[in-house]
Amino acid sequence: MAIWSWQGPKCICAFLWKIVGNSLLANNIRSVRTNDPSCVRCETDIENLDRALRHCPLARAVWYFLLPWSKHSSFFNLETGLWLLQNLRADAKIGGRIWSQIFAVMLDILWQC
Repeated sequence: MAIWSWQGPKCICAFLWKIVGNSLLANNIRSVRTNDPSCVRCETDIENLDRALRHCPLARAVWYFLLPWSKHSSFFNLETGLWLLQNLRADAKIGGRIWSQIFAVMLDILWQC
């Protein structure tokens, strides 16, 4: 799937492009400049993209709220690249909205938190 063919706001397409290209600077990379690789939300673990967008307690709470219970295990246990692609390709609807759009917008919001 080409990121630019994703049906959603172009600013979020650009954000997704940065995720796929691993060019967002999470604190594990930024720590070279700041000396603190910890997650800014929970301050306990080293922050990387996967943690910031999926495994941090705040991110987990958001995903638990949005996803049906039956999807929790697979959502949190997939390899990061597969997790991203599978959710961006999903055409399922949740609450009458297309999941891939909900997913991408929430990634952007979680990154900005």
